[in-house]
Amino acid sequence: MLLLIYSLISGVTMTLLWGAFRLSGLRRRTHHGLTRALLVATVAASLLLPFTAFIERPASTTPTGAAITVAIVPVAIESVDAATPTPTPTATAVDYGALLLKVLPKVYLAGLCGTAIWLLIGLANVTVAIAGGQRRRLDDRTTIVVHNRDITPFTWGRWIVISAADLKDNSRIVLNHEQAHLAAKHWTDLLLCRIAACVNWYWPTAWLLTRDLAEVHEFEADRRVVNSGTPATEYQMLLIAKGSGDMMSRLVNPFNYYSLKTRITMMQTKLSPARSRMRGLAMIPAVALALWLVGSPEVASAINSARPEKPAANLIAVANEQPDEDKTATDDPIYTAVEVMPMFPGGETEIYKFLSKNCSYPAKASPNNIQGRVVVQFVVEKDGSIGEVKVVRSVDPDLDKEAMRVVKSMPKFIPGKMNGQNVRCWYALPVMFQLNKSAAEQPEESDVQTAEHESGPASLYNIPSSPLIFLDGVEITQEQLNQVPAENIHSIEIIKDSRTLKQYGERGANGVLKVETKNKAANSNDGCAARFDGGDDAMYQFVANNIRYPEEAAKADIQGIVTLNVEILKDGSIGKIDVADNTSGNQDLADEAIRVTRLMPKFIPALYHGQPVNSYVKIPFSFKMN
Repeated sequence: MLLLIYSLISGVTMTLLWGAFRLSGLRRRTHHGLTRALLVATVAASLLLPFTAFIERPASTTPTGAAITVAIVPVAIESVDAATPTPTPTATAVDYGALLLKVLPKVYLAGLCGTAIWLLIGLANVTVAIAGGQRRRLDDRTTIVVHNRDITPFTWGRWIVISAADLKDNSRIVLNHEQAHLAAKHWTDLLLCRIAACVNWYWPTAWLLTRDLAEVHEFEADRRVVNSGTPATEYQMLLIAKGSGDMMSRLVNPFNYYSLKTRITMMQTKLSPARSRMRGLAMIPAVALALWLVGSPEVASAINSARPEKPAANLIAVANEQPDEDKTATDDPIYTAVEVMPMFPGGETEIYKFLSKNCSYPAKASPNNIQGRVVVQFVVEKDGSIGEVKVVRSVDPDLDKEAMRVVKSMPKFIPGKMNGQNVRCWYALPVMFQLNKSAAEQPEESDVQTAEHESGPASLYNIPSSPLIFLDGVEITQEQLNQVPAENIHSIEIIKDSRTLKQYGERGANGVLKVETKNKAANSNDGCAARFDGGDDAMYQFVANNIRYPEEAAKADIQGIVTLNVEILKDGSIGKIDVADNTSGNQDLADEAIRVTRLMPKFIPALYHGQPVNSYVKIPFSFKMN
């Protein structure tokens, strides 16, 4: 895809500059040296200028006085009972736009390979012609290759290829003409043009420009022959006599170049006045327009979205993180899920406080507006200390390093337990680094929100007034929720989306709060949640390859996080999808997140007592513009 984008930029650049050259009228003037220089510069610019668009530029810097916050964003997984009714997945229409984006790069590569093979065949023909004749040294820099068969004279490198008949009858004129080509190194221009034509094989401009440049080469050689004292009439008659014949390859300057009428007309044209060289200034606006094109935000956005090495610079698709399974069979195994999960002293609220107080925004990341979620996975040892630490979801080396530093500095946990014994256990902690525009602003809303108040668990969250509250699937009151210790809470989901609230009727008019305790989370899924086949990295790559920023939202600079509740059925297929939250308020972003989710292949389903069950996963998509 990147190669196709490069070709598009190259072709547009070439068309702009060549069009300006044609409009200038220099093609029919006798300033052949200037004309050739402008055409060669056009080809070179079309090949080199697009590379500047692929240079990664730092994002805009943080506004003066901006506050930097570190938000901790845990991700919840909600399990449903195996008896839950299975909704039928809704059918989705074929995305012809996405299909076209997959087909076009393949068509372009096929054309590129075809023209490259054609170029190699031409080079092979020239090589065979040079190797197959008798060589005679003309001077220190030129060798004549003589063929007994009828062959149109041409030049390549330091060789002049000519038939024995032409060498005998017309050697003075033909050699004078071909030496003019060699002295000017015209063959290098043609090779450069052919390379550009391979890259831009579907652009007519590439082929027309090559023809114009070859024509200028002949004008220069013709002028040298006439100026050397050869009668113009005699030379013109020889051109007409040699006007037909086998032309070895379009890579060379053949003596019988086809535009004889134009060449004869040019030989009879008086020298153009020097002031007409000013016509070349007509290309300056085209150069400025080409420079603007390669530096435009639209081009940068298209290139960033096509980069395969990371999930697009203008769009971060964040999916559900789960710890990696340690499959190494040892006497002291590391568990993924245990009967009693490790706990930070004081509970989750305290771990959030610790990270908020100890995290520092890296000096290099802040001015370059680098932000995102780093997921750190670490081992809580039997004594509660922090063991192996690794980043399982990277954003930037500086952010990764800071997240690992803070995790390593954490005090001892209360270790996990299996059968009443302390065991080693994996623990995953997502950390969101965000830059806010003012100190008064709070971190972006996410699927689970945190704060630092002490007045009870319910006050830790932005809960609507008089919400409908469920604790482990059972409806409770606000007073009952306040009696649940904060350290026993595994996840809290706040549902405010009007479409989702419809299923609860008037009772959910003020919002719905779903609270899940750690005991429910530990026993509902046997520690094996539904997951994307291939792991998180495969999901990130799938999202990056398929997601597209909605055009209208991009134009209006609309950004935000769309969080989806996605039902994973027993067979791994995707069932119902609800929008749990949409901080942007834009429906196009929500629709795009749903569209990409519907395209996902089957998941590996969750297990309950060893059997596949329906379950829910929460997938947030963060839409951010550069």
